[in-house]
Amino acid sequence: SLIDEGIGKMLSALESTGTLDDTLIIFTSDHGDALGDHGMPFKGFFYDCMSRVPLIVKGPGISAARSSSLVSTLDLVPLFYNSCEAAAPATLQGEDIRPLFADPTATIREHAFCEIEGRMMVRSATHKYAHYSDGSSELYDLTTDPDEITNLADNPDYARIESDLKTKLV
Repeated sequence: SLIDEGIGKMLSALESTGTLDDTLIIFTSDHGDALGDHGMPFKGFFYDCMSRVPLIVKGPGISAARSSSLVSTLDLVPLFYNSCEAAAPATLQGEDIRPLFADPTATIREHAFCEIEGRMMVRSATHKYAHYSDGSSELYDLTTDPDEITNLADNPDYARIESDLKTKLV
């Protein structure tokens, strides 16, 4: 694909200059796309196909591994500061992802957040809650319903989880 070709050219250029092994390389995206999931051909909601994005990191001291830990793009900023050997400001919101390089099973954050034009979402390792500007909401148990089919919002059996996640958005 065009992206693969472009990445190949960048890696070749780094290799030809002898800087590949000393370069931090990050491949990610700002959003996913539905591509027909949930009957939608576009982005704009918080289903995993739209809110989970690739994150590939290669660089000095980073071993090949896969992690299922929650990570936000905000969490890349501390990595940039560290890679430049610069002090990060105290107001920085991101979490340091470097512990995941040493232990891919580590946890660096309990929740990840998304926001689009007044719509908000919070995701934990097991549940996802979305609140929309019209007052509607969605709650999914990602352990038992990873495809996010059954909306559990307003289900009394999930009231505590819904309340806890909704509070995270406030």
